[in-house]
This record gives sequence, structure tokens and C-alpha cells, in this order.
Amino acid sequence: MFYEKDDCIIVDEYTFSTALETAWPLGIKTGIKTVPIPMDKEGLIPEALNHQISNWEESKVESRKPFLLYMIPTGHNTTGAAQSLERRNSIYAIAQKHSLYIVEDEPYYYLQLPTFQEDKSLRLSLLEATNRGTMITMKWFEERGKCCRET
Repeated sequence: MFYEKDDCIIVDEYTFSTALETAWPLGIKTGIKTVPIPMDKEGLIPEALNHQISNWEESKVESRKPFLLYMIPTGHNTTGAAQSLERRNSIYAIAQKHSLYIVEDEPYYYLQLPTFQEDKSLRLSLLEATNRGTMITMKWFEERGKCCRET
């Protein structure tokens, strides 16, 4: 739809596999490639994005400069990273500078929680109280009955 033969899409270094699988058939037909950008604990690194785009040489990459960035800014699937507003603004400024369209995949946007602060009024589990390796504490169950183990 947007792309021509041998174009590139900029993606997070670790990207939701289904999104890549969706683009893959387009690549077979048109040669679309993905260009991964390094990430840290907050997701895509703006400086790395800017460096990649600013230093794009069509002769080396055999593709015109990318114009689409696909990213998952909240609850990143696969890393769980969540970009701060400052990080999002930095990425947006770089996108404006380089005329990039951003495809913001936000499946977990409405599942945001406030920053966790330990509640001192919670009672300690036996594991926390005794700090012994002979305890198994189960704090959640999956539907299939698997549990989380702490030792």
C-alpha cells in the first residue's frame, strides 16, 4: 500500500513476531525489509533511531530512506518496556525531522497501572518472613494450573 520494491520499515530491535509475520508476505512480493533499532529498558532508543536515519546511505543499503516506523510504546511485546512521555516526544521529534510516519501499536494502552509502591501494611508471606529455601509461595495461577515459584 505504502511501499515499493526493496523499501525498509523501521522497527524496534525486538518486535512482536505477528507484526513481522504480517509484513513478511509483503517482503516476498515487494522485497520490503525491516531495520531494527536498538532498545533499552524504555524501548526504542531515540539517539539510535536518529543515527540510523541521519546516516542512511541508499547505495549501501540498496533502499531508499525509510518513511515508516512501527513501534509498541506501551507494554512492549516482547520486552514489557513502556516509554516515558519524554521518550515518546524525542521519538516524535526525530520522526518529524526525518518525515517518518509512526505506526504506534498500542494493544495494552488501557492496561496502564501507576508505578508500584510497596504497601507496608501487607502481611509478609512465610517465605518473606523466614527467608528459608524450603518454602514455595504461589501468588498467582494460570488457567492451566501452572504457578509462579519463589524460593
